[in-house]
Amino acid sequence: MPPHSKKPLLLLAATLAALLPPRARSAMIVPLIPPPYDEQFSGDATYYGVTPDGDGNCAIRSPLPEMYDGMIPVALNDEQYADSYMCGACIEGEGFGEGEGRDPVEGAFKAYVTDRCPECLFGDLDFAADGDGRWDISWHFVPCEGGSDQTFLFEGSNEFYWKIQPRGGRSPVERLWINGDEAERSEDNFFILEGGPFDGEQEVHTKTVLNKRRRQSVAME
Repeated sequence: MPPHSKKPLLLLAATLAALLPPRARSAMIVPLIPPPYDEQFSGDATYYGVTPDGDGNCAIRSPLPEMYDGMIPVALNDEQYADSYMCGACIEGEGFGEGEGRDPVEGAFKAYVTDRCPECLFGDLDFAADGDGRWDISWHFVPCEGGSDQTFLFEGSNEFYWKIQPRGGRSPVERLWINGDEAERSEDNFFILEGGPFDGEQEVHTKTVLNKRRRQSVAME
């Protein structure tokens, strides 16, 4: 598969981040600088079978945002997954029917990132669908069509601890602040902040990988 010019930058950023303490690492934007929405990637498509919504590392649980209707859930290779940085991103791609196995990937497809694939190489996608084989594909990230109604999923939260996942936006959220304090990104696609007390509505400020900012009043459900 063809080389990609940003890979040395990714490796350098990851190396520098590893030298920082955990809280400093959370504030440092390590992967995919700038977000590769203008790049075409090539790799292999494989299958790992149909799985229930929310079973992937991205924890995108039911009910799914409507913008994912008709799309294939995929696991993204570990390098581009980058500690959940691209969770929820939408993808458009094409299969060429070339490879080996019983179920070729042919023609255009649309997908969204719901999991990580540790054994996949840069550019590879693992489809959460039934099938067999390894097939040549080309693909790129795109803003999700219809995505705009950003909502939030809470997990294990209380008045002193928020673990919150933004969902439904056109591109993944890169950074998140609660009342001006930056939350720490988790590997399962949440943002965590301890402190509070978080009584009633709090101001949540998000910044996406496409540099779109939004402020919302959010209360724990």
